Amino acid sequence: MISLYDSVCDKQGYISPKKIAQHFHTPLGDVLHMAGVPVSAGSKPDRLKSTSNQGRLKTTLEIINQVRPYVASDLQAYAWYRSEPIAAFGNITPEAMVKMGKANAVKQYLDMISMGGFA
Repeated sequence: MISLYDSVCDKQGYISPKKIAQHFHTPLGDVLHMAGVPVSAGSKPDRLKSTSNQGRLKTTLEIINQVRPYVASDLQAYAWYRSEPIAAFGNITPEAMVKMGKANAVKQYLDMISMGGFA
């Protein structure tokens, strides 16, 4: 089985927002928005390859990958990331938490769930 990372990286190893958009059947602007990457970067390949933008994309994919074992598909994991309010965070979505700079809290929450903790 091809991993999500393998399917969304370009030949140079950079995460491609365009490939993410194709994978999740969504517009490029939505992918950039959900990862906290400026939409204006979408038309500038060098800006998409910056360390900060690649980091944002990577963090988003890491969380989606972390959820993947609990849902039926990549698309459901993507939908969870974008729209599932988490009570432990005051009913804020994982996407919003990441944009607020709290990606590690989401990852720790998912780690706790995977070890049998309560949501």
